[in-house]
Amino acid sequence: MIVKDTEALSREELKAVIDYWEDEAENSIHEQIQSIAVAELNKRNTARNSQIKLLNRSLMASSRIGRWRSAAKAFLARFVEIKN
Repeated sequence: MIVKDTEALSREELKAVIDYWEDEAENSIHEQIQSIAVAELNKRNTARNSQIKLLNRSLMASSRIGRWRSAAKAFLARFVEIKN
């Protein structure tokens, strides 16, 4: 049930939960709650970073230099493919 609750929280709320239990943890259950919140935040950060990388690659490909570079790579890949 706690895992479902953490999925519904925003990033800021998760950070607040982590900070709260970091100071107020009195037993292993409180530490588990904190570790679940940390795991959820790490999962979101990983997904967020992959989306940022994808967007950066997309922006690079859409720029003029990026398109030229991409075309050159495609040409070289076909040239090498034809030679083999």
